[in-house]
Amino acid sequence: MNVKKNVKKIDFSILGDISTKNTCLVFIHGWGGNKNSFKKVAGSFAIKNSVWFLPQAPYLLDGEDKYSWTFEKSPGKYEREEPVQLMLNFLEQQVFSRFESKDVFIFGFSQGALVCYELLKILDKPIAGLFPISGFIADQNKTIKRIHPAQINTPIVIGHGLKDEVVSFHESELAFNLLKNESSNVILESYKGGHKIGYSYIKKIRDLIHQIH
Repeated sequence: MNVKKNVKKIDFSILGDISTKNTCLVFIHGWGGNKNSFKKVAGSFAIKNSVWFLPQAPYLLDGEDKYSWTFEKSPGKYEREEPVQLMLNFLEQQVFSRFESKDVFIFGFSQGALVCYELLKILDKPIAGLFPISGFIADQNKTIKRIHPAQINTPIVIGHGLKDEVVSFHESELAFNLLKNESSNVILESYKGGHKIGYSYIKKIRDLIHQIH
């Protein structure tokens, strides 16, 4: 599909009242999603005293209300630096300006999980938790640092359906094996089903957030 690359900012939706909440949840949607994709699922998490920030990927797909976090620059090569920088700007300007970083949890689904893994390498403010779901990690064969020192104590809970036919469960196993070499706070949580967010994972994350906050 063709991708329009002229958008240089992150649009977003907010669920909840910022002025009355002390826990911030950021959800990064997958390929073909938008800022409204996660609204129905957000209620399933039922996180107390929280507000959701739902950023929208910057690259429009074929003029539809569907977006991507990357585009193919040349055959087999995809843009990663620009969208990650745009997300960093979004976090700094819209999230960290309102919440302490240690009150912020970041989720990413599918392609959004890839963005999570990229942020993990460079985000220099410690966050409360990182939750990549049904995704994959880049540069699997490279020997590089994958966790910024600021995130060494950040809980990282990777979720993936065992019967995922879009992104293989093996991709999250690879990510887990790479990250556990740098942090003891990494968990791989499998669940029944395919390319979706499993209820057992939702419950685990809800309990973890309520324990931390």
